[in-house]
Amino acid sequence: MLKLKRIYSSIGINTKNKDLLAVAADTKNSLLNYKPYYFYIAFKGYSPDIKDSVNSAITDGCSEIVFVNYTHNQEIKDIISKEIPIEILSSKGINFKFSESVYLNDKFANTFVTKIINMPFKWDGILLLDNETRTSNLIKNELINLGYSTSQIVITTDIDNAMKSFRELNAKNILYVNLLESGNGIKSEITIPESFEKYSSEFKITGIKHWGYDKNYVKAVIDVILKTEE
Repeated sequence: MLKLKRIYSSIGINTKNKDLLAVAADTKNSLLNYKPYYFYIAFKGYSPDIKDSVNSAITDGCSEIVFVNYTHNQEIKDIISKEIPIEILSSKGINFKFSESVYLNDKFANTFVTKIINMPFKWDGILLLDNETRTSNLIKNELINLGYSTSQIVITTDIDNAMKSFRELNAKNILYVNLLESGNGIKSEITIPESFEKYSSEFKITGIKHWGYDKNYVKAVIDVILKTEE
């Protein structure tokens, strides 16, 4: 526990959710121009958790609850169903809806393309830390359209194999983009950077460690919310 406490302290854990809170605040302000809503937020492993947020919504008299999936995980309904008695609450008149993952929205992918292209120079190699999905492939294809070659962009969660590919390409300046995590945490701030350390003498490595904040995420969130009302 003391070791974990030191790790969390080193990454400034109190700021872990600041980007998510900023997106949530901007989303709230935007949607209140559309129609009145109650807004709640939940964190995995933090307070308030999903149970607290759902209980607050029910206490406030909400009969329809929309879960906005601001994660990489596309099976959020299954996860929430393990925490909340969805069927029991539904039988009591509470209607639950689940948005698609914000990660799947085209505005999400375009945000990363813009971030990369707006960086001060072109990279020899780009590692998209993710599985091959529609989103990661969309980012890759857009970068290719903007001048990168297919061999310069690798989509994988296997860092060692990716660096082997870049070595064979004789690439030196590498950018990795962590598409898996929305905010800073042990993986994004400690584990993943440490995985690149053994390559630091051979490559110059820069990272986009997590999603961070961008106004286009707000637009993506609004998109997925409005789709639940169609």
